[in-house]
Amino acid sequence: MTAFRMLDTFVLRRAGFPFGLLAGLDCPRTAAALRAAHRCGKRAEAARAGLLESTIPAEVERLRAHGDKAALRALSKLRARVGRRAPAELPAGPWSAELVSGHREWTGASDEAAAHTARAGELLAQEEPPAAAGLRAATGRTDVREAVFLLSPDFLDSLVRRDERPVDASRTARDRAIERREYAYLQRLGAKNETTSFFGPVCFGRVDPEADAIACGPETPSGVASRETFATFWVAVAWGRAAAAIPSIRRRLPPRRLPVAIIDETGTARVPGRTPVPLTGADLALVRAADGVRTAAELGDVTGIGPEEAERRVAALERTLLLRRDLEPSSTTVYPLRDVVERLPDVPAAARFKDAAEDFDALLARFAEEPGVAERAKILEAAEELFTSVTGADARRNQGRTYADRFILFEDCHADGQPVRWPAATARRLERALDPVLRLGLTGGRVQHEGLRALAAEVLAEHGGSLPFLDFADVFAARLATGAFEPVLDTWGRWRTALLDRFLAVSDGRRAFLTPEAVADLTDPPDGAFFVSPDVMLQAADDAPLVLGEIHPYVFAWGLQAHFAPDPAELAGDVEPVLEVWGGREHAATVLHRRQHKGLVGSTYPGTFIEVTGRSGAPDGRAVAAGELRAVLRDGVPELVGPNGPLSLYIGEDDHPHLRVFAPVPVDFPRLRAGEHTPRLVLGDLVVQRERWDLPAGALPDVLAAATRLELFAAVVAERERRGWPRHVFALSPAETKPVCLDLDVPQAQEHLRTLAAAGPLAISEMLPGPEELWLHRSTGGHTSEFRVALTARVGPTP
Repeated sequence: MTAFRMLDTFVLRRAGFPFGLLAGLDCPRTAAALRAAHRCGKRAEAARAGLLESTIPAEVERLRAHGDKAALRALSKLRARVGRRAPAELPAGPWSAELVSGHREWTGASDEAAAHTARAGELLAQEEPPAAAGLRAATGRTDVREAVFLLSPDFLDSLVRRDERPVDASRTARDRAIERREYAYLQRLGAKNETTSFFGPVCFGRVDPEADAIACGPETPSGVASRETFATFWVAVAWGRAAAAIPSIRRRLPPRRLPVAIIDETGTARVPGRTPVPLTGADLALVRAADGVRTAAELGDVTGIGPEEAERRVAALERTLLLRRDLEPSSTTVYPLRDVVERLPDVPAAARFKDAAEDFDALLARFAEEPGVAERAKILEAAEELFTSVTGADARRNQGRTYADRFILFEDCHADGQPVRWPAATARRLERALDPVLRLGLTGGRVQHEGLRALAAEVLAEHGGSLPFLDFADVFAARLATGAFEPVLDTWGRWRTALLDRFLAVSDGRRAFLTPEAVADLTDPPDGAFFVSPDVMLQAADDAPLVLGEIHPYVFAWGLQAHFAPDPAELAGDVEPVLEVWGGREHAATVLHRRQHKGLVGSTYPGTFIEVTGRSGAPDGRAVAAGELRAVLRDGVPELVGPNGPLSLYIGEDDHPHLRVFAPVPVDFPRLRAGEHTPRLVLGDLVVQRERWDLPAGALPDVLAAATRLELFAAVVAERERRGWPRHVFALSPAETKPVCLDLDVPQAQEHLRTLAAAGPLAISEMLPGPEELWLHRSTGGHTSEFRVALTARVGPTP
């Protein structure tokens, strides 16, 4: 009986393009010749080592015994050549059969290696131009051009300009630079499961007790059922900032207290990092009454000080940063610009912002409906001109960064193939496979969670059992900085090491398989209700194990993905039981930071929003300011308390320990590392970790030092042979936000490997499922894909 049970709804994340998009870009005969050269080189090195370490020293002793000085001089010259790796014919002399044989093996293998290397140079000259032409053909496809346009119009412009130049057999450095970027975009389109436009559409599925096998709905030619274009969040921010800068609009905006402002019992207001401000009389009344709904004039009526005096005092309080009048968009809506416009006051100066927003929305709608890149480019240009005319801001930002809101709009799509139907047997298999690793994750999460809560209890006890939450965060961080948490981490580290040792004890060097029973004694989850949302990949072979991706704490029904659910009411009903994890909707709370991109928490979130740097926009009183919270010690247990009672945080982020104190125990399966190489780790029917190589900075000196394309190709082949890398890998370094898929037989991928390695430490992991093991096959070929599922568990006694 498994503790973790899967919800009926799940999400399929898939690449919109088949992995075959990356086919034909390699140089297979060059790679084969260099592999042969490497093998011959290894033979030569083995023979050379034998000569230097045993054969030549034995020959020296034999010749000394016979007093043959001429032969010894010749042998000394030979030894020097062997040491310099400079093969030459063996001179005439009274040599032993062992020396003759060893020298023949060394020179023969060296000659073969040189011949294979020379042949590889010829083959690279033959193969690389058509492979580069394949890159050009792939990025010349209409659908690929559209995807590139949505990701980087500037790069599309580079491709168009390149196309206008005559094709020259001698590719320039500029051509090669464009090719490297072409490969980067193709791997993102054909090997990544992103939620982005038609090349990463959102697809929902359900467990169907009547289904006999996994089945997808019908395909469409475009791969999507519908498209929608959205204004990016930073556009709404700029729009609201421009409007709020106009005095007649600003005066009509309702003041709101800065969410991180703390007002103590003496009336002193504190904002982190600023001098405390004593408040008395009307100022204190205004700050306490400022709710983000009533204008300064209305607050003047409520507090009895009158509209004019209230306006003067509000302006002064804005300068102290205690109050603000702004049009900060909600961080929980998928339509932040509409949120800004709806809050504009009814004054003449606001009309142009409202009218322009209508025009902007119309352009977004046209963009979603228009399939052609040329027309879309015109629409984007018009939208950018409109945006800049309204806000005075540049319409593009963060140019050159791979993952960022660069443009004023983005597109997401409803996928075709919905709904995906799983038979109950598939869901039960997934539960059985995941349950052991999720229990282990709860065990690791419990160790750290209990340690953090114990330290929090100590801190609160030292401060009278109660602190404003933001003060608690600072004091708690200071306590952790003293090393107080190190004993807990040591305990957790010993547990993690014990788990790794179990795998390594059964490893054959590349694979390590354990049954769940083999680690049962390391499993000690806490009692309670828990939630987790892992990514799981199926492989083509039915008997192949499932593959675990990332493990998430987020309820996908409460974020942007819920916007694309075929039946939102059904989805909401499916996830309603998970609220037990947080003690029900009256206790569930999420800390709301200002949205950076699409947002992980939406307005469908059922609990309380704790505003810090973001604004919730919740109309039903579900928002509280972080400055209103207190951390208290109740019956020896730390508790977070808001104006309406105790709160349980939705998630506790790894880099915010003070949040983890008040959140449920996370499912925290550890990353297991065994030095520079960690084998593939399999627990029962689940690959819990792909084979991986963690390389320190400078670990690939030959790759970094390679001067020519052939030298780089040879260095990559040598590293593959030496380390056992498969052809298709994912590489992650400080230079990239997300891993890059590399086909190591592709010259442009090798260039990316060198760039990533130069940026610092490098992590290489096998692609699993590999190209031949992909589960999802559409009419266009095999697609990379993963299922994001949601599971709940009730462990221990039922309350």
